[in-house]
Amino acid sequence: MMPFTPQFISIGDPGYPMVTMLGYNDYTNELFIGDFDNLYSLNKTWELTGQWKLNSPATYIEFQKNQAPLVLTIGHFGPSDQDLGILSVLYPSDDNSRNVYIDNLKRPVYFVTGDLNGDKKRDVVVCNFGNYQGKLSWFDDCNAQKEHVLSLLPGARRAIINDLNHDGKPDVIALMAQAYEKVSVFYNKGNDVFEEETAIEFPPVYGVSYFELTDINKDGFDDIIVSNGDNWDLSAIDKPYHGFRIYLNDGKNKFTESFFFPMYGCSKVMSGDFDNDGDLDIVAISFYAQLKNPGQSFVYVQNNGDMNFTKSYLPEAKDGKWLTMEVVDINKDGLLDVVLGSFIYNINEMSKAITASGQTDLPQVLLLTQKAK
Repeated sequence: MMPFTPQFISIGDPGYPMVTMLGYNDYTNELFIGDFDNLYSLNKTWELTGQWKLNSPATYIEFQKNQAPLVLTIGHFGPSDQDLGILSVLYPSDDNSRNVYIDNLKRPVYFVTGDLNGDKKRDVVVCNFGNYQGKLSWFDDCNAQKEHVLSLLPGARRAIINDLNHDGKPDVIALMAQAYEKVSVFYNKGNDVFEEETAIEFPPVYGVSYFELTDINKDGFDDIIVSNGDNWDLSAIDKPYHGFRIYLNDGKNKFTESFFFPMYGCSKVMSGDFDNDGDLDIVAISFYAQLKNPGQSFVYVQNNGDMNFTKSYLPEAKDGKWLTMEVVDINKDGLLDVVLGSFIYNINEMSKAITASGQTDLPQVLLLTQKAK
């Protein structure tokens, strides 16, 4: 059963929604929405608390206590090898100064910070998706002059810092898209040396889009959940291999597919204990849901145990093309909520979205909240 109550949120008059980023600041209880080159922050009553004009669309934001957020901007949004991306500090909206940490990034889509070399300073791993060019790099002390390249392949989509082999040194686990689709583990050997090992490989037509590292079966070992469906622009047909998959860890970091949920154009998958029963449920979105099934662009998959799941769809999902999603407890009641962001690239897509929705005024954000029973 779908546990969420839907609420649409729109800001200003964007013409049509182009949400490229969502982020929630747990320290200030603010929702951040990146709508193309505009960035907004809203408080818990959805009043505007900040507004920024960025150099290009935001793709990720990270919050730390008593510090200004770090924000990543992509440069050119469409397929490109231009090095226009920037990682910078986001200052209050009344301050036009900007502290650029790293620039000249090739279409960056994600970053993660952590101490990779044990010097008690914050390092950053940046995913340069690029197009034909790109790379996965980490920067010592967030210093652009101290770059360490992990991979020169394009398509770096997301990275996680985690000590996967429990040797006391943080490793980097990365999802690589484009032609060489895979999940790679870069094992930390110390002294700034990392050794790559392929954990999972995919056919190049899959269009992998996101992944999570989480212990889905509660056996003490991190498993991998991967979504795929990002190749509509090259072949605009429904593909039966689109969806999300769960790969279980055998305890030695060898991963085997154990569950597949088909979902055309799946753009993101996330897990959480939404029903508070002690196991992990799953939510997923589709960016390219077809007109025949527009209400199936968001799915809630309830975990019944022993890798058995029950799916529920949300009719209101027909009112957006969901590119972004975040899981947060937005009303601080102990129940996980979901925030979806809609992205419509051009007037042709807008026309199709209006046809699917039956409405002309399409929202930027769909907020799905739970209430304690």
